[in-house]
Amino acid sequence: MAPEVFKHSYDEKVDIWSCGVILYILLCGYPPFHGATKEETIKKIQHYPVKFDHLDWMSITEEAKDLISKMLEKDPAKRIDAQTALKHSWFKMVATPKISKERVKTVFNRLKQFEQTVKLQNAIWVFITNFFLTRKEADQMFAEFRALDKDKDGQISAKELKDGYKRVFGRALPMQEVEKIMEKIDINKSGHIDYSGKA
Repeated sequence: MAPEVFKHSYDEKVDIWSCGVILYILLCGYPPFHGATKEETIKKIQHYPVKFDHLDWMSITEEAKDLISKMLEKDPAKRIDAQTALKHSWFKMVATPKISKERVKTVFNRLKQFEQTVKLQNAIWVFITNFFLTRKEADQMFAEFRALDKDKDGQISAKELKDGYKRVFGRALPMQEVEKIMEKIDINKSGHIDYSGKA
């Protein structure tokens, strides 16, 4: 929640904050503010600046970090509004479609890191495909999933996930880890990761 929510006085700027939190999670795999307890998390939301850990964020553009910083501005009066956010330079960047080994590794690592609720997973999937990604970026993401989808059925099975991991990393992923990933990502409990947009 945005800092002002705890003061029980807020407007539509809380939605900008929420979108900033979601974007942060999408790019690094964990939330911007997290504590060992609920109280500690609230304290960080209210008083701590947003941080971009060097190792996790070194491959992320400065434009993305700048947009997130403006969306996670604690003072709602200074926080960027939706119209201005959509005109940010990050949205104007042209992505060069390219499937690389490093990008596929990132997909695997994000799948393993991301441990949010099923509801948030579903919301983020819809959000990223409909609002934040340019057409080229969305096409690139789908292409990366299609590279894992050997039988081209629009779904990634546990076996395809395991085989893809071995191709990328050169070693087998223990079935226990595969099952953990499937449990976190398989929102509708179909036994597959559906990347067609149906969650």
